[in-house]
Amino acid sequence: MKAILIAYLVMLSLPLLLVLLLLVISMIAAQKAILVLFALTVYFGSMVAIVIWRLRTPAVEISEAGFKVSIPFLYKKNSAAWDEVEGMTFGKIRTFGIPDKQLKILLKSEGAATKEIILSLKAVAKPDEIIAKLRERIREITYEDLRQSSVLQQPVTKAEVKYGKWTFSERGIADSRKTVAWSEVTALSYSGLVIAGYGATTITHRTPEGKEKGIIIKPKASAEYHEVLRFLIQHATKAAIDPGLVKALEYAPKDARADMHAVLLLLLAVVLWVMLPMFIGSYALSDGSQAIFSLMPTVLGLLPMAMTVKLLAGRFRGKAEPAEKKLLWAGLSGAVLAATVFVFFILSPFSFYYFIGDLGMKTGNLLQANYWYGRALEEAPDDNGVIFDMGVLLREKKEYEAAFTYLQRAYEKDSKNFGPLGLELLPDTLLKAGRYDEAIAWCDKILNAKSRHRMVRDVIEKKRIEIIAEKNRLGNASQSAAELL
Repeated sequence: MKAILIAYLVMLSLPLLLVLLLLVISMIAAQKAILVLFALTVYFGSMVAIVIWRLRTPAVEISEAGFKVSIPFLYKKNSAAWDEVEGMTFGKIRTFGIPDKQLKILLKSEGAATKEIILSLKAVAKPDEIIAKLRERIREITYEDLRQSSVLQQPVTKAEVKYGKWTFSERGIADSRKTVAWSEVTALSYSGLVIAGYGATTITHRTPEGKEKGIIIKPKASAEYHEVLRFLIQHATKAAIDPGLVKALEYAPKDARADMHAVLLLLLAVVLWVMLPMFIGSYALSDGSQAIFSLMPTVLGLLPMAMTVKLLAGRFRGKAEPAEKKLLWAGLSGAVLAATVFVFFILSPFSFYYFIGDLGMKTGNLLQANYWYGRALEEAPDDNGVIFDMGVLLREKKEYEAAFTYLQRAYEKDSKNFGPLGLELLPDTLLKAGRYDEAIAWCDKILNAKSRHRMVRDVIEKKRIEIIAEKNRLGNASQSAAELL
């Protein structure tokens, strides 16, 4: 138990540890040893205090009224009265690669919605004692308890059902290698906390050697999967049955598919939510409006995305929302974020011109790029990004004199944002223009300004040698031509 808790706490503290390491490195660089020692003491002291506090906090509390599961930092507090419980099941899982048993308690809810409390038994002390006490109050469900369930009133009448590599028949469950008789099946369990679609079903059976093994049936959002679940419940009459399987049968395939589509739309919205601020920031004017425009998708996208998550999570919080409502909000999440781009371009024509110019540059349409970069410069003549990109464009067009004018202008406005390759363009453009002495002078100027930057120094020194070699080669060629004359 202690090892699992410490592992959880270490994982949760990794982001804080990264920040602390960066702080420590900066302190070491500043030679502030006392502050380093203080920061390390506070950090590791806090971690030890959290572990001690957690070990002293009961994970599961059982009383005459009901039970409560409470693991700080890991799960939301959950409690339920005994008459709220529909059933419970145990399943094998792996925690950090370590075999473990999972306890799942299903609470009563309406329709296809589920309300579950899930707990790894390695996270609690005296798990066998807790299981025994829960079994006194909560009986594991069998086929006899589910016979009257509405979803089983239309039984599967086929003598055989095929699903993937498995064949389900009156004899048992078979694939190409083995057959498991129904009398050997001890439990049917269903994946918990499935946000969309169906979860996998695990068939636990006892081998002739007395060992327990599991067969995992992978889900599909289809009527065929429903048929398999009904067949299993009908024939595994002596097995402990996860009530979640009945909830899965109450969950229509069309709704499962709609929820899966809603999740995909939400994932697309999350990608846009992460990427759009960077996209807008790269094309916004370099003034105060840049931060405002960059925050626009972050702020506007939060509400529909949060609403989508709430609706999807409602399925295992005891309230199944209509599939159409989830699709609407998931689609709205992406639509709102996409709309922020159009609003951004309407409010900032410069950004639209700059983007279209970049698009032309990336697709090799230099005429289009030249026109739209020019339009962007008309809107914002002092924007350094467009000035630099215009210089790069003119180099592609082999207009080296004009290209150098733009590159020099960009450098003089903001030399700090020039990387090694950007700096190399200055002397290289002069080299291509045949202005060798000026190119060498620019190499010396950059080396003096960036003497502490090793990468810049390596690139510019190499370029300087290249310019001198080209100048000497041209001089020798001119001398040879003169001698021939």
